[in-house]
Amino acid sequence: MSTDSMDLIGEICPIPLMKVRQRMEAAAAGEVVAVLTEQVHVARNIIEWAQAAGYRYSLRELADTGWEITLVGKGRRSS
Repeated sequence: MSTDSMDLIGEICPIPLMKVRQRMEAAAAGEVVAVLTEQVHVARNIIEWAQAAGYRYSLRELADTGWEITLVGKGRRSS
């Protein structure tokens, strides 16, 4: 399965979290989304939300450029 990438470099809170939340709510089960940010506050907010929402994730610090957060979709919600 391929990884979808969201480049949120230069965006400030709360916009990145809103975009990630919307994207992950539409993600299929097992779909991988990589989020790039250079701001520690954005990374922290996304991780805290992912934990609370029950998403699997990993965090990787990129050499002098920021962070990559990899999230795994849980599947679309039924309406």
